[in-house]
Amino acid sequence: MLRLVIILLYLGCSIGLFAQADPVAEAIKPNVATISSRFASGTTEQGFGFVVGERNNKLYLATAGHVVQEDGAEPGKENALSIRLRFCGDDQDLVGRILHSSIRPYDFALLEIDKPIGFVWKADCLGTRPGPGLSVAYIGKANSCYIPTATTRGTVNRAGLDRLLIDIIGLSRGTSGAPVIGPQGIIGMITTADQASADALSLDRLRNEITRDEEFPQRFGLQAGVFLTRPVITDPAPSSSTTGLDLQAWRNAKTKATRQAYQDYLSKYPKGQFVTEAREAIQLIDDQEAEKRRRAAEEKQDQEAWDLASEKNKLENYQTYLSQYPQGKYASEARKRRDALLPSPDIAANNLVKIDGGSFTMGCVPSRDGDCGSDETPSHSVTLTGFYLSKYEVTYGQFKTFIESSKYQTDAEKKGYSYVWTGKWEQKNGVTWKCDVAGNLRSSSESQHPVIHVSHNDAVAYCQWLSTQTGKTYRLPTEAEWEYAARGGKQSKGTKYAGSNQIGEVAWYYDNSNQTTHEVGKLNANELGLYDLSGNVWEWCADWYAEDYYKNSPFTNPQGPASGTSSVLRGGSWIYNDIYSRVAFRDFINPDFTNVFIGFRVARNL
Repeated sequence: MLRLVIILLYLGCSIGLFAQADPVAEAIKPNVATISSRFASGTTEQGFGFVVGERNNKLYLATAGHVVQEDGAEPGKENALSIRLRFCGDDQDLVGRILHSSIRPYDFALLEIDKPIGFVWKADCLGTRPGPGLSVAYIGKANSCYIPTATTRGTVNRAGLDRLLIDIIGLSRGTSGAPVIGPQGIIGMITTADQASADALSLDRLRNEITRDEEFPQRFGLQAGVFLTRPVITDPAPSSSTTGLDLQAWRNAKTKATRQAYQDYLSKYPKGQFVTEAREAIQLIDDQEAEKRRRAAEEKQDQEAWDLASEKNKLENYQTYLSQYPQGKYASEARKRRDALLPSPDIAANNLVKIDGGSFTMGCVPSRDGDCGSDETPSHSVTLTGFYLSKYEVTYGQFKTFIESSKYQTDAEKKGYSYVWTGKWEQKNGVTWKCDVAGNLRSSSESQHPVIHVSHNDAVAYCQWLSTQTGKTYRLPTEAEWEYAARGGKQSKGTKYAGSNQIGEVAWYYDNSNQTTHEVGKLNANELGLYDLSGNVWEWCADWYAEDYYKNSPFTNPQGPASGTSSVLRGGSWIYNDIYSRVAFRDFINPDFTNVFIGFRVARNL
């Protein structure tokens, strides 16, 4: 009976011993907080964080980047709608703010919170660099400040400069950001975990991530207010076997604190009392030098990538730089330049094509354009700055949107009539922009036909409305811009019509139109991807018309005569023969005139 009692007492004490939580982890527990994040997508994330420093009544906590930032979000952007923290053993909810976050290459974030009144945290909790086989604990599991017992601790499998691999049973989603605890204190931070292992960032990597940017507070941290400094190497208590020479040599090595000094100590005292400390000091120096070399290489690559991107100064180059160096030295500037180069939404909405500036020969050249009209000469050199031009003529559907939005009244509506074609020309009452070539109301199936029965004044009003809607400057193209674009700009092949020497490939005109307008963009485009610049409908230009303007035209960005009575028309139409669809051909009419063969397209300033 006595023997049974003794056995039971022994088992009870053993079970109590193994069930006891880690005392180091218990001491650090007040530093740890649960974190709950809610994102704009509607998803949530749970994890942990721990205090790494304090400054100006603010606390700074380390956690895993994915706990507070959705994967795919712009690095460093706080896309969480809310970040709530609660320290272990406390029921006060606190609001977290992101100072720095990333998911790749290192899953890390630095948070800032207002320090709670009366809150005290433990600063002297920094561990030493671990090696394989080290027994470790952690703080945090399933949204509770759980600390494993002696029987459920983990073991360091691999210890690299940046990451730790830990063999441990029972972890699950929601442990990210929890501190990894060694015998002397914190040695890393869990980033991901499954049922059998966990990945963690090392102390060195945490230090580098927190102190890498001058924007983030520097004077805070563990162990006497300096975060992740070199472990303090202390002298062991003197013993009878410690000689005065050995001790003095060790102190001299510590004073110099160089690799050579520690190596000299080891050479002189290979079995001295401070061999372990000297080797650890050498390893630390080697690791720091390796980190410096790695950082120098990273900075060099970063600089080279930035030099290339800024030299080319194109959208795709800045995007490439940011994909390679999302936290790079020039990431902020790269984002600014990238955003400035991103196309405005109105470009796609209005089918705009960017026309790069350049020089061309404007007017008629017989070898290129055929017989020249008197107002098409002399041919002359013109230089233009860049602009946008709509890919298509403005459609009935687009103009309908304008009218419904602005309540604008067109010239045909004011006059009460327009001119139609019914096998012959005639003035017909009640015809407006809503009508087709015969004066009948268009159906919704004709929404992609070019709008007709619109005057120059109506076209200008449409451009003004677009400018108001978009905040950009829309207008009619100048006559020079129209001809430059029709000829293909810098990519011009010198064709007679806009994109071809064969008119039927690019234009609806008298011989192929079946005496009506056609949907825009149904024939071939020219060199710039623009459609129907030859044929379909004549197009209003911004200029006043003068027959002899080419004799006095400026060389750079000509705007047409200062005044006039008729506006320029270019491009020919469905009812005219091929001569009028030549790019060089010029026509004109009163700006309030409307009929079945005149429409327009829009230009926009860059």
